Amino acid sequence: MVAALLVGGLTACSASSPAPAADPAVESSPGSLPDTSVDGTVVHSGQVPALHPSVDDYPRGVVELVAGDGTTHRLAVLVADDDERRAHGLMEVPDVPTGTGMVFTFAADRSGGFWMKGTLTPLQIAWADADGTIVAVRTMEPCEADPCPSYEPGATYRTALEVRAGWLDEIGVGVGDRLRVLAGG
Repeated sequence: MVAALLVGGLTACSASSPAPAADPAVESSPGSLPDTSVDGTVVHSGQVPALHPSVDDYPRGVVELVAGDGTTHRLAVLVADDDERRAHGLMEVPDVPTGTGMVFTFAADRSGGFWMKGTLTPLQIAWADADGTIVAVRTMEPCEADPCPSYEPGATYRTALEVRAGWLDEIGVGVGDRLRVLAGG
């Protein structure tokens, strides 16, 4: 996703509860797997394909999004769970396949923003509080040179999910909906 800079709370496009483990396999070719429905849950991808050598060794996880209409979406993600991974985020990644992304997890509430320095593709970010309620959603544009804008949620959060720009709108997920890290976070 985006490069996270941990200065004054600024996280470069970088931020639950455990459950079943995600398949750690990495698909060798880019692209997304077809959506499937399992017990009323839309499963968007079974795994995250290889994206870029700088992030391909990140832990894998599963995120569940529950839209206001009750539709549940499950997607495979990379997990940015330490300062180094959060700072790097999705920098250098040329494409984020639809139905995959990166989740940023934090042990305590945060309020800083994310930036897109060195990120090559537009992203959409959803920030969720400690209870998993999405408190803000923003679309972020790539930034090649300083100064890069910071995208602020305007609220405290514990988790942030970055996906391809516009995807959350396409599946009908927004502020007030739910985000849970099921595995890997």
